[in-house]
Amino acid sequence: MTNLAQDPGYEVTRRELHRKLMQVLREQNDPRVVESPPRFELPPFAGPVSEEWKIENAKGVRTLGTN
Repeated sequence: MTNLAQDPGYEVTRRELHRKLMQVLREQNDPRVVESPPRFELPPFAGPVSEEWKIENAKGVRTLGTN
């Protein structure tokens, strides 16, 4: 496999694909683009999760479907 991302002959294509990708991500309010920092870089999505979070999260899990 050959990575063409840095090949000057594909620069126009790379830029156009990047523009299209970023446009779609903004239109969809993708957190990786519209949030700073994105929620996916913070617990519980990333990194260690505190014991307090585990306790609070367990409360919600136990009550699912009981309403």
